[in-house]
Amino acid sequence: SMCKDELELQFLAKKLDKKDWFGSSDPFLQISRSNEQPGDFTIVHRTEHINNNLNPVWKKFVISIRALCNGDLDRNLRFECLDYNNSGNHSPIGDFYTTARQLMDGPGPNNIYPVLNKKKSTKRSYKNSGMIQLMNSKSQKAHSFLEYIGGGTELACTISIDFTASNGNPMSPESLHHFMPNGMYMHISR
Repeated sequence: SMCKDELELQFLAKKLDKKDWFGSSDPFLQISRSNEQPGDFTIVHRTEHINNNLNPVWKKFVISIRALCNGDLDRNLRFECLDYNNSGNHSPIGDFYTTARQLMDGPGPNNIYPVLNKKKSTKRSYKNSGMIQLMNSKSQKAHSFLEYIGGGTELACTISIDFTASNGNPMSPESLHHFMPNGMYMHISR
């Protein structure tokens, strides 16, 4: 039943590294869950990128627990902060790791993460490439279709049949309801 639940999340970042020569970075977050094979991750969500901003606040998003961590609240999640490039070759700013269980604890000191860039971490003076903070975390139950019906939701079904003779013979390509050889109908509105 936990797999049916959803998690509403929102993040902000502070003092991210500048990646673009002209202007600031265009950061976005890419969330991946770990797989059974060590070091293997599957992307589960990407936030929108925010242009020219080293202190972005991303929009809230809702993700199912099943999609986020496959129902395992202690599964490792990797958050990559990337600089968006139109070419699709996004530049890494850094990353951090957490779990769904920790995210469900909500905003607070346990959900403020240093963004670490592995290439820069060899430098002695390097601390981090910015900080990412959980702003909002809300767990909510996702109801199934049958639960809505069981709860009293009413459905109305409407069926219509077009008896208009002016549409023409369905076998003719000029007809508004041309019947194609592969068994498909094609409706053309005028």
